[in-house]
Amino acid sequence: MDKIGIAEKAVYTLAMLCYGRFHVDRYLTYINNWKNANAKARQALRDRQFLKLLRYADHYVPFYRNLYRHAGVDIKAISGIRDIVKLPIVHKERLLNASAKEKRPPVWKKPFSVRVSTSGSSGEPFSFYRSQETLFINGAQLLTYLDHWGLRGKRKIYFLLHFADPTFCINLPQRSTYSIFNQSNAINPDLTIEKILRIIEGDKPDCLIAHPSKLEDLVDSWIEMNHMVDHAIVFATGGEMLTQRLKNKLKRVFPHHSIYDFYNTMEMGMIAYESPQHDGMHINDYAVVVEKGEKIYDVNGECYFNPIMTNLWNFSTPLIRYDGVDDLLQFSEDKSSFAYGKEAITSLHGRKSEKISDSRNNSISACVLMSAFADLTDVRRFQFVQSTPGEVCFRFIPSRTCNLDHVKEAVMGVFKRFFHDSMRVSLEKVDQIEKIGISRKYPILVGK
Repeated sequence: MDKIGIAEKAVYTLAMLCYGRFHVDRYLTYINNWKNANAKARQALRDRQFLKLLRYADHYVPFYRNLYRHAGVDIKAISGIRDIVKLPIVHKERLLNASAKEKRPPVWKKPFSVRVSTSGSSGEPFSFYRSQETLFINGAQLLTYLDHWGLRGKRKIYFLLHFADPTFCINLPQRSTYSIFNQSNAINPDLTIEKILRIIEGDKPDCLIAHPSKLEDLVDSWIEMNHMVDHAIVFATGGEMLTQRLKNKLKRVFPHHSIYDFYNTMEMGMIAYESPQHDGMHINDYAVVVEKGEKIYDVNGECYFNPIMTNLWNFSTPLIRYDGVDDLLQFSEDKSSFAYGKEAITSLHGRKSEKISDSRNNSISACVLMSAFADLTDVRRFQFVQSTPGEVCFRFIPSRTCNLDHVKEAVMGVFKRFFHDSMRVSLEKVDQIEKIGISRKYPILVGK
């Protein structure tokens, strides 16, 4: 870590210990009260927070003031979230083209905030400001999730993350609830795989929070060594797609594990989480508004929605009816006892832009296509590469016991099932899969 990074972490630690943890405790109480409230009380809390954000954005943030004036929006006529559709959708491109001064309130009214940026894995990185309230509520959400995942009182919560390290620069006594954020709980993702494996096997963490691609790197190494890890552990993943293929690999290495997914983005924070019932990801209605935007149909007639989202707590760069989250989602009514809202996300199929298209202009989400290879054990890792509709390359790293004929038969069979005779398929055996982005995601290389 460079000197700037060390200084930032020291300031973050001091802020959390001096006053931040009290705010986190306050949001913990807010979330618990929300959980126990009836539908009418929840709606009142949500409307109040939404109107506070909307009026603040209209009054103090030039981007929104100009947007609403140009669209002829009467802010006084907006009485709650039921009127949210009267507001124009905010496109990511417009925010990208706006100056920093336009996207935030004036200095004299600006809340304490930090400048952040998306990874740019879905296009040009988007820089904006996050108010400290979003950081505090994310901390409260994590503590809530840990309780739901059966980790109350556990302190060995390890973080293996590339761009969202929440740990301090010191270690607190283990009796402190906030010792889960101890410096010793952070694993540097730039360490060699061998060193990370030794840390996990030696320290035996109760929970490991990691990006799926990094977790799969670790599991692949254990599988190559024909090694099994016997201690009980909970995995929590976010920021990328959690695939059935990775779940199958974890079963081979960790016979006593549980795994939970949570849905988060840099712009919206923690949007939804998976509970022990594994019945979808429960949307945090107290923190975000998730609307169903554009409908997308694939070659099989499956319908997905590109979401329109509102972060209810970010006042530094308000994001109201923002359509820049490029994911494809499916929803259902949320009847779970773990629900914090009316709907759950039942499936997340990657980004709208990550589609494989055939010569007849039919397309399918690449993540749906990936799920068809969940049981293909002859390859360690794979990706799709497409530069022309109707042509695709299946690039793969073979496993130690790989049967190339079996791989070819399986790949051709899957593409035949989805696209019939409208896709020309080639296979490429490689030693390394290309990785991009800060999180080292394994992408679907469309247009490469």
